Order: sequence, then structure tokens, then C-alpha cells
Amino acid sequence: EVLFRKASVYELPFDRESFDVVIMSDVLEHLLDVRGALREAFRVLRPGGLLLFDTITRSPASYFVAILGAECLVRIIQRGSHDWRLFLLPSELEAALREVGFRDFAYDGFQPSVRALAELTAFSAGLMPAGAMQGGWHIE
Repeated sequence: EVLFRKASVYELPFDRESFDVVIMSDVLEHLLDVRGALREAFRVLRPGGLLLFDTITRSPASYFVAILGAECLVRIIQRGSHDWRLFLLPSELEAALREVGFRDFAYDGFQPSVRALAELTAFSAGLMPAGAMQGGWHIE
């Protein structure tokens, strides 16, 4: 059973240690207070719980792909959805995770393939159906 609740990531309406897993997918790169959100995730996780997240690193490549590419050229994301200044460097994310209490964590970086970007462009132009897309990502 899944229960959805609308709430602030900074004030989750759950007791301490309520969950085995917290998922923050495509969230962190939009937040003004990443530490506050991570602190709340840590608070609601049970000891030994798992935080799963993905976010965009702040780099010239991410500016080109996420903002110029996805928002301006391909238009698969609404223009203005991202503020490159809010993208996180791995060192900043690690420091924030440690500061709020996470220990012994691991993560992998991944980059889009050129094929994936070309297919997203073709898809957004109506030249390729979603089911035909085969591009991928590679783990760093």
C-alpha cells in the first residue's frame, strides 16, 4: 500500500525513524537549503536506513546538458526549471550528508551518453517514439 502526502521537504509530517528508505529523486538540485532537507531525511530514516537520491553536479557539462540542452534546445524540461547555482559539487554533497549525520555512505556519478541526448532530441521533435529509445548512461 502506498500513501502519498503533500509536505515540505524541510518539515516532513512523520515521526523520527519512520522509514527504512527515503527517495529524493530530482529534488536536491532545486533546493535552497539542501542541509535542511537532508536533515529531515536523516530524521525520518530508521538506523541503517537507506537514502536514495540523484542530483546534478555543478559543472560546465551540466549547464550545457540540463539547462541549454534539456530546457532551451530540446525543451523536454520547462525553461527555468533549473538554477545552475543550486547544482551540487560532490564535495558539497558529501559535507552536507556528514553534517546532518549520515556516515559510511557511497555514491556513483553517471553521465548521459551522446546517443541518449540525440534520442531525447529526436523524441522531443516527434521523430522517435519513446519505445524506440535505447540510449543510456554510464557510471563514472
